[in-house]
Amino acid sequence: AELLGQAALPREAEVLGPVPLPVTAPGRPRRPGDPPAGEQWERALVRVPPGSGAALASALKTAQVARLTRREGPAVHIRVDPPDIG
Repeated sequence: AELLGQAALPREAEVLGPVPLPVTAPGRPRRPGDPPAGEQWERALVRVPPGSGAALASALKTAQVARLTRREGPAVHIRVDPPDIG
């Protein structure tokens, strides 16, 4: 949520979420993209029309670099055009 608030998203971007992911119990198998056991993660989906993907990727990368250099908040993982959104 913090990253999305800081990002200069394209005006046509549609943000769905963030929503909390279920916490994985210790000892249970993890699916790809699930948080490690005991960790609480959030997930958001940002949609843009065709042709705006590069602008979205650039905005998210810029916001992520700014967070990393200021050492703000927890790590953020960004997936562009994922094969699934689990």
